[in-house]
Amino acid sequence: MNKFTKIKNDLSHRLLEKDYKVVEKKKIYFLIPIAFLVLAIIMGIIFGVTRGSPFNISMAFTGGQSVDIILGTRLTDDNAQTYREEIYAIVGRLHQQEGVSEEYRRDIPAITMSETIQQGAIGSETASIRLQFNSSDIAADDTDTWDIINELLTEELNHLFAMVPRVTSYGSNIIVEYDSLITTSTEETRLFGAIREAVAAFNGGTIVLSADGMTYGRDSEGALSDSILVIPFSGTGDIPYDAIAAALAVSDPFSIDIRLTGFTSPTMAREFLITAILAILLMLTLLLIYIAFRFEVASGLATIISIFHDLIMIMAFMTIFNIEIGQTFIAAIITILAYTINNNIITFDRIRENIKSKRHEGKSNTFLANTAVRETILRTINTTVTTALVLGALAIIGVPAIQVFTLPLLFGILAGAYSTIFISPTAWVMLKDFAAKRITGKVTAPTKPIKAKQEN
Repeated sequence: MNKFTKIKNDLSHRLLEKDYKVVEKKKIYFLIPIAFLVLAIIMGIIFGVTRGSPFNISMAFTGGQSVDIILGTRLTDDNAQTYREEIYAIVGRLHQQEGVSEEYRRDIPAITMSETIQQGAIGSETASIRLQFNSSDIAADDTDTWDIINELLTEELNHLFAMVPRVTSYGSNIIVEYDSLITTSTEETRLFGAIREAVAAFNGGTIVLSADGMTYGRDSEGALSDSILVIPFSGTGDIPYDAIAAALAVSDPFSIDIRLTGFTSPTMAREFLITAILAILLMLTLLLIYIAFRFEVASGLATIISIFHDLIMIMAFMTIFNIEIGQTFIAAIITILAYTINNNIITFDRIRENIKSKRHEGKSNTFLANTAVRETILRTINTTVTTALVLGALAIIGVPAIQVFTLPLLFGILAGAYSTIFISPTAWVMLKDFAAKRITGKVTAPTKPIKAKQEN
């Protein structure tokens, strides 16, 4: 027998032989989720004041438009935060309608931005801007308004990502040097052509630039550089360096790629939310009917209490950590509730077997619940730990889209195990004792648990 097996067997033996007093310590076990809920309420108030909503609700439930702005080689660990702040400022100005002309001002709805998401490999990273609006601000089929918003957003971002060159002269040539240009052949050709068109269209008075003679220049080490251009010029007078720099300012080809990746109208968002709620309620109803018929009403009610505990804890978790509540959250909720109900079925099945057992004849409800917890806790811990290990790995190494699903699912599995062990059996005892008290006027005094051998 190796060391790991010995430790596992010793732990299993301790769990099975422990004298559990779950019901007797219900105040402590009820206080823990209450404290977590209070923390969530405090964080919700903070987020409500600072961000306008205590929850980070996906546009799938509120309606909105999702726009991806490709930052590409312009995005590094050093400037990512700066870009995010500048993008926030742009959307904030549109929301406040600062700098928006009168002809567009009345058509722009109230726009908010929940976050930007940095994802992808280096050199192809993107920042996802999520635009949201109130359902009363825009009609479901008002595509003209979104065309205006996209036009304004594109214009603002082109200014943000514009690369303004440094312009000097050497002999009869204008030297134009950019901070960086795309080095892939396709983008290099496209960008070179765009600059050539700008050179041909430049009107500098007495100074004329030669687009046909434009070539790449050499860097300080004498190597050709795709970020330095040499443009022949002719004419007399002062060279308008600032005007040339403004005329040859170009947008990073990766940065100007603004993609409309998702649009949800307010009507569709409301319908989806209602459908999701109905799906959850239908699942709960069917499962609770099954539990009530298989066991008893008290078991069904205790399961309902356990489920509400899990729902409240999950919403508290999403609030505290400001995790997005979207489509994947509905899938996580259904998975967690089904997991909790399955654990409760195991516990109540053991309670029912103990009630029928002659060995436990005449025992109190408290004793029966504590015994059921002792006999099922090893199974609950094993299933929870194995599931949590997989979800934890996905939460650590997964992309943001997967983390939004796995994080609430991971916490929900842990909350479900907590409610199965501490909340559900205690609620069952309280319900049974309350019913007995109404009928007989007294409750059977708790009997001191007797350690029982593990049944096969």
